[in-house]
Amino acid sequence: MRVLGSKVAARLRRRRRDVGDDALPVIAEPVSDPDDGGLVDLEPGPVPDDAGPVDLAPPPPVPAPTEAQLRRAVGAVVAASAGDALGAGYVGSGPLGPTAPVTMIASSGEEPGEWSGATELATPVLEVLARGGDVLDSREQDTIVMSWLDVLHGGQPLDPATTAVLRLVSEQLERSPGLPAAQCARRNARRRHERERGPVTSACIVPAAAAALGFLGPEDAPRLTRAVKMLVTTLHGSPEALAPAMLWAHSVRSVILDGPAPLDDSLTHVPGHLRRRWEDHVAEAASASPTLFENDGLAVEAVQVAWAAIVSTANDRGGTHLERALVAAVRAGGDTATTGWVTGALAGAHYGASALPDDWGDLIHGRLGRSGADLARLAKQAVLASHERAVSRLAGLDQAEAEGGEAG
Repeated sequence: MRVLGSKVAARLRRRRRDVGDDALPVIAEPVSDPDDGGLVDLEPGPVPDDAGPVDLAPPPPVPAPTEAQLRRAVGAVVAASAGDALGAGYVGSGPLGPTAPVTMIASSGEEPGEWSGATELATPVLEVLARGGDVLDSREQDTIVMSWLDVLHGGQPLDPATTAVLRLVSEQLERSPGLPAAQCARRNARRRHERERGPVTSACIVPAAAAALGFLGPEDAPRLTRAVKMLVTTLHGSPEALAPAMLWAHSVRSVILDGPAPLDDSLTHVPGHLRRRWEDHVAEAASASPTLFENDGLAVEAVQVAWAAIVSTANDRGGTHLERALVAAVRAGGDTATTGWVTGALAGAHYGASALPDDWGDLIHGRLGRSGADLARLAKQAVLASHERAVSRLAGLDQAEAEGGEAG
């Protein structure tokens, strides 16, 4: 029994070291269990006297990412930015006809191929992951929020809900520079939601899906769930924002790891009390044209348009399936930039960046001079750093359990 007790204690010490007490969100909500939608018990229960023999066999090694997985991860990021740039020229348009041409045209005040605020929300998450950071670390969350503030102050248009929260954070940090930026953002997001009770906007999906590249280890799905919660609550006070973010982030992770899969497979990661509703949303999208959904910036509509665009174009002719899916999403009209990003993240993970038209890859860029090739490098570095962190965690656990066994 002493060996088992030491093993449990070592796991708990490691959890506190990985997450940090100050990394918990300000919103006092338990973390959703991805398996049954219930609540995660963060403390161990009593060890029964008849626990039986302890399995001290070492866990299997963490497999290195394959070339196919790296290709899919890069595809998710680059195709998302391409979908964003493609849609940027059509934001606010009504639904387009099924044969209407969709090309990389310039949006108001921008250049052709310039992506919008959606990609700028994703990039700070990728930058943290690419240099080996962990978005579960409260300091890294502060770094991400400060980068978002730089985007806001640089004049990049963001969705109204995100802009409102970040402006409040900016004002508070000017008065009190020492405040933790992420906690400040969560507090303001929660208060804004309590005051206005506005709908969940599609921007909640973007940083969550980008975070999937940092949690590709075999045991990382629960950690991705926690990371999505951390990221989503920095900008969105509604608990319902977790559903579309969890669904898309886990689906992107699944496709990067194992290849194309139905979106339904990731519904288990949606909080239990919202799952039935999201099962209906996904089923409706799977049998509809993307133009049937109003796409005015809400998360549920972005998911439905994106999934309908992917499913409905699978057997069409002309171009690759990735290109057809992005064009179909943009033809739905409305918030075409964010929906283009959301569509590209999943469809790009299916097919890789090489499935994009060559001229799109040459055109896409950001306001700060970053190119599609820069995003591709960030994506690859994020995946490799994710593997290194998983190996380090495993080595740390092995050492802690060995020490616990010796102590017992």
